[in-house]
Amino acid sequence: MPGGVVVNQEGLTEMLILSFIKEFDVPRKKFDKANKLFIEFLQEIEVNKNTEQGEVFNADLLFTFNIEKINDYYSRDLRKALTADKWLQKWLKTNKPYNSYSEYQEANASK
Repeated sequence: MPGGVVVNQEGLTEMLILSFIKEFDVPRKKFDKANKLFIEFLQEIEVNKNTEQGEVFNADLLFTFNIEKINDYYSRDLRKALTADKWLQKWLKTNKPYNSYSEYQEANASK
């Protein structure tokens, strides 16, 4: 799983990159710029994109802040990964990823 794994305040396991996005309230636009540079770097050093080291971040998924689906998507269990990808594609038909963690928190404050 790219980005490593940490345990968040709720005791749930999440990717390190997601914790970073949340902790520093990284805006989606800035993340997309950095992710593009990361992809270019991987191409430059010729990392095989079909390996764990060459896997890039799915920003649409990360900015849903749905830890369960994110963990499933990056799971080594292909069935879970495919199910999470199908969930994301369906979710994107009626929703937009959040622009930041603070936007997510604001939208979900009453839940």
